[in-house]
Amino acid sequence: MRLGAEGQLVNGQAAIEKYYTTAFGATAKGAKLTLKPGRVQEVTPDVLITEGTYQVTGGSAPGNGRYVNTVVRQGGQWRLASVVAVPQTAGSNTPPASGAKPDASGTKGK
Repeated sequence: MRLGAEGQLVNGQAAIEKYYTTAFGATAKGAKLTLKPGRVQEVTPDVLITEGTYQVTGGSAPGNGRYVNTVVRQGGQWRLASVVAVPQTAGSNTPPASGAKPDASGTKGK
């Protein structure tokens, strides 16, 4: 499950793949995404909620904001179960992400 940039709910692997293929082929083409992990809350040994900030540079729509991801361990691998990203708006105080580079799941190897 993914909450899209305009607030739309994108559900299912095929729909999410199409969403990202379209995004990275258009406004995000040539962009770099940097995540700065914040807190991690363990719901169960196989379910984590992670939060932090992100920054997008390059492409035609740079910006930054906050994210909350739910990650689930399946077959020994961490997989994103849901992603919510909230762009920073004028006047908000979301700090830009630094050069922190977590692993693909955002769990730093947990």
